[in-house]
Amino acid sequence: MIRALVQVEISSTAEPSLSSIPSRILLILSVSHKLSSPV
Repeated sequence: MIRALVQVEISSTAEPSLSSIPSRILLILSVSHKLSSPV
């Protein structure tokens, strides 16, 4: 899970700032989904 966070951070910094905002929203949604339903 931490690796996914780092991967998103790297990709979001590599992308333009406009696309980093939705990627961070997707990151928060995916993390909260993983925390609520651990598979």
